[in-house]
Amino acid sequence: MGTVEELKRKRDVFGLMNIPREFCERRDSVALASMIDRMTHRPGSTDIFLGSERMRVTDMVDDARAAAKALGDLRDKRAVEVLTKALHQPLEVSIAAVVALGKIKDDRAVEPLIETLRDNSSQVRRDAARVLTWMGDERAVGSLTRVLEDDDGYVRMEAEKALDRIKRRIAKR
Repeated sequence: MGTVEELKRKRDVFGLMNIPREFCERRDSVALASMIDRMTHRPGSTDIFLGSERMRVTDMVDDARAAAKALGDLRDKRAVEVLTKALHQPLEVSIAAVVALGKIKDDRAVEPLIETLRDNSSQVRRDAARVLTWMGDERAVGSLTRVLEDDDGYVRMEAEKALDRIKRRIAKR
């Protein structure tokens, strides 16, 4: 198996999702993308469980965020399922997954991104609205319209942009 950087150059999504932890250089490059899929975090806890292994949140979040970012950079639609599961992980991972899904622009990501518009974090809601702007999918109209009432001005602004883009797409038909 090659290094993480070699796998990225080869656009080997499955290789990136299965890199053994010992091959990953912490904070130097992408870590296990597969850990995103296997990671469970109990809100309010400082622990994450990777399978049955208990680890500190701070030990895992940076790697999971980097893995989500790398999968988005590859723009490979095979990563959509893993990234949609990552929308429910700690904040930094969720944000990276939202942006990665926006880069991939796969229709399967639209509904999970719409659900993310109800996230507790305004940053996640804002990024989800921004990504839905990039995607311009009509399925988001109802939820984006509700987001126009969001407490956060940046979230409202992104929702307005998304709705405007969708309206222009419809008008071009």
